[in-house]
Amino acid sequence: MTVRKLWRFVIYVVTLLIVVGPPTKLAQADLSIEEEKKLGRKFMRAALSQLRLIQDPEVVGYVDRVGQDVVKHLDFHHFPYHFYVVDSSALNAFAAPAGYVFMNRGLIEIMDDEGELAAILAHEIAHVQSRHIAQRLARARTLNLAALGGMLAGIFMGGEAGAAAIAGSQAGATSAMLNYSRQDEEEADRKGLRYLEAAKYSGEDFVRIMRKMGQDSWKSGGHIPTYLTTHPGVSERVVYLSTTV
Repeated sequence: MTVRKLWRFVIYVVTLLIVVGPPTKLAQADLSIEEEKKLGRKFMRAALSQLRLIQDPEVVGYVDRVGQDVVKHLDFHHFPYHFYVVDSSALNAFAAPAGYVFMNRGLIEIMDDEGELAAILAHEIAHVQSRHIAQRLARARTLNLAALGGMLAGIFMGGEAGAAAIAGSQAGATSAMLNYSRQDEEEADRKGLRYLEAAKYSGEDFVRIMRKMGQDSWKSGGHIPTYLTTHPGVSERVVYLSTTV
């Protein structure tokens, strides 16, 4: 994605956060299921036009098959799930509103087997199932517009360029509102591990891919501030997961 297209995408997403509903309403409550579905559809229209998605049917079909296998073992789900692969070398995966899950090519490239792929997808599915995304979006409605735009740009860009976007927008002080909390991550880890094992994969797959992410964190190299990653505290979580499986 070019810098120009990136900022167009960021501006679009920021606009969506503003127009979903009155700020006072969403400052007091999470998005409803219907509001999240509406935002998810709008987000996807923007993503499909701005993100560079891999179109190889073999790659996309493989990721979707594994993801849907995890989903079919859920007790319930509010949203249909859709899985996409982003043509980016950054080690990242993220869930958008209403069950749209994205995984970067770079993360897939460090995986050795299907279980590791299922582990990351199960974790992202757990965030959706727990409504963590709706909670973050509700909190984001209170952010300064420029800070929110810079924060989103930083997340999508990653590395030094992302850090510069954060600093330039003065988003660093408020960006924690968009990060998953420690409690969110622990809940997603616990649920993700349960989903993974329900789909007949091993919990060791989760530990293994998390270790790889910690060792090979962000191929661009260097320390990445916690506000630029959707999954902070990798080393701590490896220890926690190792004692759980």
